[in-house]
Amino acid sequence: MRWDPEIDSDVLLRQSAHLYSMYYEIIILIHRPFLPLYSNSSPSARSLASLKACVDAARACADVLAVLR
Repeated sequence: MRWDPEIDSDVLLRQSAHLYSMYYEIIILIHRPFLPLYSNSSPSARSLASLKACVDAARACADVLAVLR
């Protein structure tokens, strides 16, 4: 499954955007508990990986929603 912002049908574009935005939201919800808390200690590799996953998902979701706008 790939995001295609050039879909001809408005209905299919909205359905696809909804599916992708929900997919990215689930990624954020899964990784959110592992995000590094603000502290003086250095974050672990796992928390940095979760932070990257959340940032990437948020950016991708914003791109999908920008196409809808």
